[in-house]
Amino acid sequence: MKKTSWRVFTAAALAVVLPGGAAWAGSSDDSDTVTVNVSPVLSITDTVGNYTLTFADFAAGSLTNGQTVSYTVKANNMTNSAITGAVSAKISALLDGITFQANPGRTFVNNGAANNATLTESIAGVIVIGTTAVNIMNKPASTGNQGKVLNGTVFVNYSARALRDLSVADGGAVTVTVTLRDV
Repeated sequence: MKKTSWRVFTAAALAVVLPGGAAWAGSSDDSDTVTVNVSPVLSITDTVGNYTLTFADFAAGSLTNGQTVSYTVKANNMTNSAITGAVSAKISALLDGITFQANPGRTFVNNGAANNATLTESIAGVIVIGTTAVNIMNKPASTGNQGKVLNGTVFVNYSARALRDLSVADGGAVTVTVTLRDV
């Protein structure tokens, strides 16, 4: 046993010392600060794009066909406080004799972790959308860092209602703007 230990020590000593007194095994350090950045995300995108709502009847009270639009919502800096109107909608112009309406009554689908932020409909049923933003989805209060993350899908069914008998000249195109906010 002593012989083996002496051989290992001798081999290690020979490996470290080179002729001329230079050390073979040494080290040199270089240290840098590394910053890991998490970019802010606040995003809402829809899956449908442009669509047409058509009246099957022209009489007052008639409804168009419905169009369900799914919105993917993502954010990583939601406030833990409740947000009334976390998702709101408005149209660019009013149409004479026609109201534009939304029904966000479908369930919010959480695509993230179970304890992430969620959304609930602001009002049960149909919400009339005008040229001023109207709340369609709220964010309940949440806790912790995970509650600041929103990753899910919102479903909104849009339609229009005739306020009076309509002629072929009635109607037109409007732009629907849906907004997601994190505070």
